[in-house]
Order: sequence, then C-alpha cells, then structure tokens
Amino acid sequence: MNTRIAYLYRDGANNKQGGEVVLAGALSDEQIADIRHACDDGQWFIPGDVGLPELQAVWVEKGYPLTADDHVWHELVDFEATADSPTLAMTAAAFYERFVSVAHWDVAGAITRIGLG
Repeated sequence: MNTRIAYLYRDGANNKQGGEVVLAGALSDEQIADIRHACDDGQWFIPGDVGLPELQAVWVEKGYPLTADDHVWHELVDFEATADSPTLAMTAAAFYERFVSVAHWDVAGAITRIGLG
C-alpha cells in the first residue's frame, strides 16, 4: 500500500489550488497524528520544507503572476491508503521523518524560494 497526501493552497483572496502526491509505503494512524501535530495550528505547513511541491507554482506556470494576496502556507487536507503508483521520489517513511523533524517552518526561506520577496 502507498499513501496519497492531499493538500491545498488558498491565497488571501480565497483562490484555491489543490494538489496531491502519492508516496511509496503506508503511514500509520499514529504517524498521521504526529504529522498533523507538527503543523502550525494542526493544519498549516510549508510544502517545500518537507519535500512537497509548492502549489503557487501551478498558477505561475499557467501565466498568473504572484500578487500581494499570496503567502507561503498550505493546508494539509487528507491522507489516504492507495494502490496507485508513487508520484514523488520519496517514501512515506522519509516524508514522516522530514515532517516531524521540522523545528519551525522556514517562512523566510519559502518567501525566497517561491519568489514572494
């Protein structure tokens, strides 16, 4: 079994861009709880800090410029067991380790990485 992770970017004007990845391997309920606990307010995280694509890039690729409504935070939506093939070269176990080892979210680094600054 593999793990599908769904997450969402919502800018300050409430424009939304969803995303998902499939990672090789399964996460336990306890690991999922640990990941949610590591999020800011139980749901907010910065994908680039844990190896996931930042969804603002989807808009930029479509020709929409970043605006003052954009920021770095994404919402962790759901975890689902799946037989689908992995879409990212990272295992669920590695994702878990990266996520729970984040001591604080690197807002300044994400601003630079995304091009908001």
